[in-house]
Amino acid sequence: MERVNTILVSVSLLMRICGTTGQSIKSAELPGDVTVAGMFEIYKRSNEKCGDIRPSSVMALEAVKWVFKNLNNEGYLPVKIGLLSYPTCRSSQQTVENTYDILRRVGNSNDQNRRTIVGIVGPEYSSEAEVVSTITGSSKPENRILQVGFSTTSSSLSDFKKYPNFFSVVPNDSLQVQVILSLISKLEWNRIAIIYENDTYGIEAGISLKNLAEEKGICIPIFHSVAVDSPQASDPNQINSILNSMLLTISPSVGGLVFIGSEDVVNKLLIAASERFLNSRLSFIFSDGIQIQESVLKNSQIVLEKSRGAFAVGSPRVIITEFDQYWHTLFQNTSLLLKESFSNPWLLDVFEQKTSCRPDVASCIGLNGKQLKMSFPTQPLYIQYAILSALVIARTFREVYKDNCTNSSNCLEDILPGQMIEKLKSLTINFDTDFKWKIDSLTGRNLRFIDKGGISAGLESSLYEVFNFRKFPSKTGDFMFIKVGDYLKDGMHLNITDVRDYDLSGNENTWPNLHKATCIAPNKCKECLLKSNPDRFVYMPGDLYVVGIVPIYDRGDPFGCGAIRTVNGYQIVEAMSYAVKKINNNTTVFPNQTIGLIILNSCNNPFVITEKIIDMYKNGLKLGMGDNLDTFNTSKNITEILRLDNRILGFIGGLASSISIKVSEVLQQLKFVQISYASTSPVLSDRKLHPYFMRVTTSDDKQANTMMRIIKELKSDYIQVIYSEGSYGEGGINSIRAAASANEICIAQELLVKESADGLYYKILQELRKKPFAKIVIVFLQSHIAQPVMDIVGKDAINGEFMFIGSESWGKNVDILKGEAKSILESSIVLSLEMYEDFDLVYYVRGMNPESKRNVVWLKEYMEAKLNCFYPWSFDKSRDHKCTSTDLPVNKEDFQMSMWNIFAYSSVLSLLKGAYHSFKSLCGPSIPRVCPAYAEYPEKVLKEVKTVQIKLNGNESMDVFDENGDGRIGYTIYYIQKNPENLQELQYLKIGEYKPGIILEFNHDDYMFPVIPSTCPNPMACSHCSRTIPFTTSVPIVSSNDRAIIGLGVAVSILILALVIAIVIIIRRGNSPKETITQGTFPGNYEQSVIDRLEPSRGIVTTSQRDLRNVDKNSSLHVRGSTSNTISQSGVAVSSLQNGAAVYNMKNNGVNVSHVPQAFLRQFNSNGATTQAPRRPPKSLPKPQFQAINNAYHTIYDDDMQDNNMEIRQTIHAESETTFAPREVIDNDHGTEEGQNQLVVDPYIHPVP
Repeated sequence: MERVNTILVSVSLLMRICGTTGQSIKSAELPGDVTVAGMFEIYKRSNEKCGDIRPSSVMALEAVKWVFKNLNNEGYLPVKIGLLSYPTCRSSQQTVENTYDILRRVGNSNDQNRRTIVGIVGPEYSSEAEVVSTITGSSKPENRILQVGFSTTSSSLSDFKKYPNFFSVVPNDSLQVQVILSLISKLEWNRIAIIYENDTYGIEAGISLKNLAEEKGICIPIFHSVAVDSPQASDPNQINSILNSMLLTISPSVGGLVFIGSEDVVNKLLIAASERFLNSRLSFIFSDGIQIQESVLKNSQIVLEKSRGAFAVGSPRVIITEFDQYWHTLFQNTSLLLKESFSNPWLLDVFEQKTSCRPDVASCIGLNGKQLKMSFPTQPLYIQYAILSALVIARTFREVYKDNCTNSSNCLEDILPGQMIEKLKSLTINFDTDFKWKIDSLTGRNLRFIDKGGISAGLESSLYEVFNFRKFPSKTGDFMFIKVGDYLKDGMHLNITDVRDYDLSGNENTWPNLHKATCIAPNKCKECLLKSNPDRFVYMPGDLYVVGIVPIYDRGDPFGCGAIRTVNGYQIVEAMSYAVKKINNNTTVFPNQTIGLIILNSCNNPFVITEKIIDMYKNGLKLGMGDNLDTFNTSKNITEILRLDNRILGFIGGLASSISIKVSEVLQQLKFVQISYASTSPVLSDRKLHPYFMRVTTSDDKQANTMMRIIKELKSDYIQVIYSEGSYGEGGINSIRAAASANEICIAQELLVKESADGLYYKILQELRKKPFAKIVIVFLQSHIAQPVMDIVGKDAINGEFMFIGSESWGKNVDILKGEAKSILESSIVLSLEMYEDFDLVYYVRGMNPESKRNVVWLKEYMEAKLNCFYPWSFDKSRDHKCTSTDLPVNKEDFQMSMWNIFAYSSVLSLLKGAYHSFKSLCGPSIPRVCPAYAEYPEKVLKEVKTVQIKLNGNESMDVFDENGDGRIGYTIYYIQKNPENLQELQYLKIGEYKPGIILEFNHDDYMFPVIPSTCPNPMACSHCSRTIPFTTSVPIVSSNDRAIIGLGVAVSILILALVIAIVIIIRRGNSPKETITQGTFPGNYEQSVIDRLEPSRGIVTTSQRDLRNVDKNSSLHVRGSTSNTISQSGVAVSSLQNGAAVYNMKNNGVNVSHVPQAFLRQFNSNGATTQAPRRPPKSLPKPQFQAINNAYHTIYDDDMQDNNMEIRQTIHAESETTFAPREVIDNDHGTEEGQNQLVVDPYIHPVP
């Protein structure tokens, strides 16, 4: 048989020498008693055919043959091992043909070509290996042929159910992807392109890398495949097209590229990149497909420009020097080469490629040392693994042979192929002791497989290696791969000081000045900003966990998230983590367990957080979506799932009441105790609805009562309320209604404020002005919208127009005092829930630094938005400046700390202290998991937590909760005043406090109440209130002797009603002009004063602003230094402040308008409406009224309103209040009596006609 095979190979060689191409050779064989089949690429793929010879593939075949020949020579086995080799040309079709030829040789006992096949080595590509295993693995288990891969790294091949006969001696791509991801992070890249070959290897690794990279916040704007096994593979433009997209469709261009594929595409890619990226930096990371070969990065021995500084990763590389010597000898000695070509005819093709001659020609000599170095500069990565695969099969067969051939000399027929598979599953191979023939390069190494076909213990402690293509540190300056890092079990170890890259001028750079693939300032990389991070979580590992709920982002659409919060958001995460660390350092609370922390982002959206809690409880947490608060450890398996169903002690949160309510509904079913650090809605006090809910804050019903006490202290009884949509605001307004009714305070108006991502709060002031007598406005808004709402109101409001009372969510927020509302907040009052200031906590939170926690994506986003700066790894570098150490909170004295930090901190301490006593009694002190009893009886946990005492005031321990589980903290009351040391600033001044069960206490010596009370103007205005509010008002002096007329509520009401009726009668009857003395009080606290004159007979009220210093002393005007409008006997109303007053004078024969800054006409209708608008009057009016208004129109419009270009409408409601709003006034006589004019108001602002 050996003689026949030799003849066949000789014939093949003869065909080659005679001119027949080596591509026609279907197989070659090293004869043996038993045979190992091998599949190797041999030829590159070109136009769907076999193309040029692939030297590295021919070398791999020769390495396998070299092992078997040496083992046969040493007598390792009582039989000889042969090698039957097939070329695949990277063709799936050719691979299928090869596989069926192998099976035919096994199955046909009458065929002279029949072989005892004990294993298959290869093929070299994962897609081909899948084809082979699918065919050979479909046989019965006992007939399956063992297949060992040496370069196939696809993770799918580790699926032993799908590929039951496949083993690999090289780590699979799940590890390689983690290595590349770790390298990207170490290099501080976060915006890259990924290009991959569209075979199994490239597709699986490319998609896996993209998904995991995006989970780590790395942006992938370019993700593209390259065809390798189709007609498109030969298209030279496909690489150019991809690079053009990187340059033209993405701005700025991407600065880093990861390529996953073989050496052929790499060379084309580098050539194209060097031509197109002439003025742009582009750095590369190459996968193990290039086999760490320098020749791939060169073109005709010239280093390609864009290859300089490139990185390559690969499984641990061991140069098998014994084989290197053998290989070099082959190409130096043509006689030996011809001899070995009988079993590997493709050696001749390699020789011809390197020398351009045939070894059988006498004039053709072998390569010298220099030529060898140029032709084979480094041993390809997978040569060592090809050698390992041969040794593995030989070692396995030896064990199987021992099991079957103890008593029989001719037992090969008894060995079934499937026995090799079962034996290898449990086999450990020691290269020092298992072979007589020693390969010194493998000394000290061993190999063991796991039942899924992958390696569980590799050759070295290093699992993967990282190389940098740089100048060799010598005088020659040659470029070569230098090892710069190892990926070990504990992660990436990169010797960053050994790394080099090169700028466009060729200058060498070192760390930290290496090129970084990031977004370039001052650009905003919009395609990356779309990859937001609200779905991430942060954690601290532990045995048992506390789960915190924090609104890191604002609410977006009804089911999503919006922008990062800058108020009462991320800081709370740091406060909770500090509390957990403090407990872990405490030997009296959970001394035998480590407490972990998980923070879920609620986005202030009930839908978002409830879904996250349910998913976490059912499916655990994928660590790839989490950021460790303490360490940046990319070595962890980022696909690992953290199961939490028996590890959660309780929940902390949420902040908003609407979140806590929905979370409570879920946790009630899951039986977890929940402690909120900020929710104050009274609904949450209902233990039937929320049995396991607790909070450290006080319920809003107590806050509402406190507010009413303050209003009574201000001698006021008429207020407005603006409140947030959701449980916090809506629960608050309910409490305010009840408290107001009990205290005989009338709520003039309630304004619901819906959270707006666009900040559309401009209508609030307009609505408030509809109730100008209700000066006191309670602000009951969620903390994150309090400032934007007040900023919008403050832009157009007048100082003193309203006085605000802020709820505890406003608290002592310094940022509100610095915003647009600054000008209107003086004399306002706010309530604050306050605990003592824990200086250690403050120091810890102020130590926030994204530089030391780069993996915590939320921290970076928060700091950038808060400080209006950007970090080097940011995708938005359009902000004001680059963040520096001076921007850090620890270096900014005015950095606003969240008022809820101490509450969150106290909540965590309370939960853990109470949970420990319950855990110890129900589960024992030492077990690392929650026992069934703890999970089943949350009532016992709740009971223990209620008894917890901590130092709420900083001095002595006191109860945190009352019997119902609500907080026991009172309110501190602050007055907003100018800072005496800097009158341009406002400050909070403590003026009182309220503690549950203790009367409200004010310190009247520290402040002065506002001058103007907020009182009900008349019974009609307050008729909607549930109780009758006593109506009182001061009556102005109306005679020259300054005699005061005091009218009580009922009398004034009757007088006002009589006045309205009189006006209507006069207008309807069209009587002649008659001056009327009108008495009453109107609000006025304006910087300029107003004089009104009422002519009921004409239905006209005129208003003007004018300096009184030029008024004739003998005129009928009466001016008082009062804040109210006074109507004198002459029918002229005068309002005066410190800066004087303005006058508008009306005569009986018409209207005389002076040239004043602003003037308006008011027209009363029968329904009590009045308009102020410089516009032409309707001709339907009686002539005297028309002429008077028309004259005034021309004067006002021509002289005064051209710059203002706006109309103003004033409406007198049934309660005799007035509202102002820019409106267009149009005429409408439909449905009115003759001689009357009804006004219709368009809801938009238009220029004056």
